[in-house]
Amino acid sequence: MIKKIIIALIAIIAGIFLVKVCSGTKTDCWLNNKIMASYPKGTINEPEAEPDIAEIYIDASASMKPYFTTSDSRMVYTVSEINNLKKNTQIYFIGKPKPYTGLIADIIGDVRNQPSEATSTFDKFFGEMANRIDTVNTVVYLLTDGIMSIGKNTSKSLVELRGWIENSLKGHNDLAAAIYRYIGDFNGTYYDYTDKKVPFKGERPYFVIALGKKSAIRWLSHRPSTTLNNPEASLYLGTHDFDGHCNKAKLTSGEDILPLENKGQDITLILDLPNCLTGLDASSVKLSNNKKQIQLPVENKGGKKLQVQIPREVALSPEGDCYRITMSVANEIPSEWLTTWSCNKDSENPHNPTTFGLSTLIDGMARSLQPGEYSLKVDFVYKQK
Repeated sequence: MIKKIIIALIAIIAGIFLVKVCSGTKTDCWLNNKIMASYPKGTINEPEAEPDIAEIYIDASASMKPYFTTSDSRMVYTVSEINNLKKNTQIYFIGKPKPYTGLIADIIGDVRNQPSEATSTFDKFFGEMANRIDTVNTVVYLLTDGIMSIGKNTSKSLVELRGWIENSLKGHNDLAAAIYRYIGDFNGTYYDYTDKKVPFKGERPYFVIALGKKSAIRWLSHRPSTTLNNPEASLYLGTHDFDGHCNKAKLTSGEDILPLENKGQDITLILDLPNCLTGLDASSVKLSNNKKQIQLPVENKGGKKLQVQIPREVALSPEGDCYRITMSVANEIPSEWLTTWSCNKDSENPHNPTTFGLSTLIDGMARSLQPGEYSLKVDFVYKQK
């Protein structure tokens, strides 16, 4: 009897050991063919900090004045809310060295009285502010219609203008941006891409573009939408540590390349997302093996895990005695910013939702502030048993 009990205990202990071997942090196989990866603490460097000071710059160009000729208060509310984000925020009209000292509620009339610049290309303003942000922890907000203009040849010069924007922001390693899209009333003269004057009354988009240190723009990205007057959309450039996101996640097996528990059966890949990628759109995630795409849907489990099942029928190519499946997300701007809300000809329809040359502006900023092919890249490596 005692002998049987001892044998049973030995079997139980051996079973526990085998489970631990195949499921703990130190494993000899991937239990149930589940290959898991996560980002070790300290892998991603994305500190967040409130800026020391803040400034608001208002584009008072001719194309902006019709936003201030209506009784619509949305733009004034936008300026007011941003002004409230940071105590002692100063407001400037572009081209005026002294800050505005009046009430924000009266800013409509004051904008009308500002001298109008004929064109706006943004690169000079961006370059000056980027140089300043290198040495001063400030967030700079630009209120603008987002339209670049050099006169009658603007449409033919969009590629060149993109280069101006890109170069104005290059060489600033701790620089990031936020772009907020709003809708406001417009009543006056609209200047189309041929510089033709078009009378227009109706709704048009406008934008707030914020520049600051990466930590400050991350701080801004976590402000409630109401404190920004509820923008219709927001885009952040340069806030993520792409180097940390790509090829820095580790398999939970450590350095060992382990075999599957069940050869020839379905495989499940699981990636624990870092806090900065919580809620990642799973439809943007791609899978590949040996540079060939694997067309399978990826799920986001509770906003915190990416998971995909690879059916056994999927043919995979080995690398020596190992197999590698890559999970990645391309570094791309959401399509609405480049297509739905942008146009390269605006003479026929200046109505909301399009902004002339918006994609050029966004693309130029992105090329400097967040270059790179991927925003996330993880390799899952294993052996067949």
